[in-house]
Amino acid sequence: MFRCSEGKCIPSLWVCNYQKDCEKGEDEFQACPPPECEPQQFSCNQYVFNKTYCIPPHYKCDMTIDCVDGSDESDCPYRKCLQDDIHCGPAPEGQQATMNGGHVTDLCVPKEKKCDGYLDCRSGKDEEGCPGVSCRLDQFRCANGQRCLDLQLKCDHKNDCGDNSDEQGCSFPPCHSGQFRCTNEVCIPSKFHCDGYNDCFDKSDETNCTVIACPDNKFLCPQGGPGGTPKCIPKSQLCDGKRNCEDGADEETACCKCTFFLYTNNFFYHQAFPCDCSTLDQ
Repeated sequence: MFRCSEGKCIPSLWVCNYQKDCEKGEDEFQACPPPECEPQQFSCNQYVFNKTYCIPPHYKCDMTIDCVDGSDESDCPYRKCLQDDIHCGPAPEGQQATMNGGHVTDLCVPKEKKCDGYLDCRSGKDEEGCPGVSCRLDQFRCANGQRCLDLQLKCDHKNDCGDNSDEQGCSFPPCHSGQFRCTNEVCIPSKFHCDGYNDCFDKSDETNCTVIACPDNKFLCPQGGPGGTPKCIPKSQLCDGKRNCEDGADEETACCKCTFFLYTNNFFYHQAFPCDCSTLDQ
C-alpha cells in the first residue's frame, strides 16, 4: 500500500499509473518512468506528470514549445523566411521558441502550402478563407475536401471518405488462385462469389450474378431477400417455425411435411420436418 499525504492509502499498483489518485498527486511524483509514446510520435527528454511528453512529429521544430524542457525545439534548422512565404504568426505566450540570440520570430511556410487542405501553420493562417475542411498533418484529407481521417483508416478496404479516395494508391497484396478480388481489393474464396452473401462488404461479389448457387449446407430462397437480392440461409433454419425467406419458402415448399405421430404418456404428438417423402413411399 502507498500512503498519501492526506492519510489515504491506495494500492501500490496505483503508484506511477499516470493517474492522480492522491489529492496532491504525489503518487505520480515517485521517480516514475515516462509512458510509451505511439509510433512516429516524438518523446520529450524530460517527463513530468500531467505535462506534455508525447507529441505529433510535425510539432517538432515548429517554433512552439510543447515539451516542459523545450527539447522539441532544440537543435532545429529553422527555415529562413522568404519574401512571399506565409507567416504563421508567433506561438502563444510562454510557448515561443527563440533564435538569433533570443529573438522571438514566427514560423514561415512556402506559399505553395496556401489552401492545400492541411494545417501547415498551427495557427491555421495558411488555410484561412480556403474551401473545404482543413486537416492536421497527421491526418488524411479526402479528395472531396469534406472529411479528415486518421491515417489508420487509409487503405483499410473501406470507403470512409465517401469518394473512395482513401482507398486509392494502396499497395494491396495480389489475390491467390482460387480467390475473387472485391472492388475494395479484399480477397475472398472464389466459391463465395455469387453465393447470395455480401462477403466483400461492398456487395461487389454479388453484382452481375446471373446464376446463384448456395453452398451444400445452405438453402436458396426462391424469391431472394429484400429488394429481390439473392439470399441463402442455413439448412438448419428449414422448417423451424420461423420465416427466414421473404416468401416463407423455408417453411412451406422446402418442407416435405412428413408427419410422424408419437404416443407417449397417454398423449399423441405429431411433428413435421424436411425429409425425402419418396423414400417413405417405398
